Amino acid sequence: MKNSARMTAEEKFAASQKKEEQALSDRETAARKRADKTARLKALRLGNSETKPEA
Repeated sequence: MKNSARMTAEEKFAASQKKEEQALSDRETAARKRADKTARLKALRLGNSETKPEA
């Protein structure tokens, strides 16, 4: 009986760990996308300010 309960607990723990790893991966992906977008927009903004003559 203990073995069965232990196996169930280990399976639940493994599933929890996998779900947590996926969530971390999703957050890292979102952060990377956000950083890439910010860098792209900054480059566009800097490019626009260099080409516009100052009044």
